[in-house]
Amino acid sequence: MEGFLADQEDSRLRLVLSFRPTCRTSEAGFQEVLRLVERHSDRAAFKVYPERSLEDRSSNLLCLCGADGSLAISTGPTDNLGFAPASASHANVAMQVTAGTFEAYRKWFDYPLKTA
Repeated sequence: MEGFLADQEDSRLRLVLSFRPTCRTSEAGFQEVLRLVERHSDRAAFKVYPERSLEDRSSNLLCLCGADGSLAISTGPTDNLGFAPASASHANVAMQVTAGTFEAYRKWFDYPLKTA
């Protein structure tokens, strides 16, 4: 993410982080995300959403907007957007999308997360 923001000066990053009670994410990982936002505060934002139980599973979703106006999303069940070990039953999909679909995902990010 740091390299992306450093290489693409006109880019912005919005990230929703979801953590299960037993995940391996460390305090150092959280600190790195905080440093990223501090270094790029005008271009990077994130939300943290803790899952309440071991059965909760978050979805992975990556939205990409090219300099030429092209729009794409990547989604699937594999942890870490598909960079973690996956099973054969995990299908991660990347596709170009319409502006309306992209906008729907953007609104989801801006919508306040509700907790019970």
